[in-house]
Amino acid sequence: MAVEDGVSHVHFLDRNILDEANILMMADEIYDILCTARHPWLLIDFTNVDHLSSAAIGTLITISNRVRLYEGTLALCSIDRQIMEVFTITRLVKLFHIYETAEQAMAEMPRPEIGEHSGEAALYRETVSFKRMLPRSPLAERLEPVVKLFHQRVFGPNDDRPALARVAAAFRGVDAEVRSDAAIGADDRNRWARLFRLVLAKTDDGAE
Repeated sequence: MAVEDGVSHVHFLDRNILDEANILMMADEIYDILCTARHPWLLIDFTNVDHLSSAAIGTLITISNRVRLYEGTLALCSIDRQIMEVFTITRLVKLFHIYETAEQAMAEMPRPEIGEHSGEAALYRETVSFKRMLPRSPLAERLEPVVKLFHQRVFGPNDDRPALARVAAAFRGVDAEVRSDAAIGADDRNRWARLFRLVLAKTDDGAE
């Protein structure tokens, strides 16, 4: 991966993206980008790819959903003709910004729309999404005030918005419980860890 003019440019070395381990590695690398960029601007380059597995396509859809959640922009470029036919048949062409070359993508792909608290709004939605996937449990109840406080921070009136440090403190208050809950799978614990890390990072950046 390379970063150019603020765009994270992801390249593939394997011509056939079929192996599950490689797909998971690709997803982890991209999720790390989502956790470190306030508004991810991501270009996935398929120059060296001539075949995608259904699992890889599913991962791309998940990545697209995550990028939208974080209010970023995702574009694809240099897609092989046969892969492009699959994208057209499955109507995935409507889901992605697709360009013939990386140069065209760099010049034309839309920049993320950035509002005053848009990054926090994306994190709030991710927090709500995480809570919804939990079964009814004491942990879900413990997360409820965290969600409410975050909602007030993002959507409340300016004179009644809690400091982001209060939200981060609420996250800290439940972090150990989330990480140790046996009912939560490894993937969801990793999802929480990324979310927790990003909330703390925004606090460290000096958000008030």
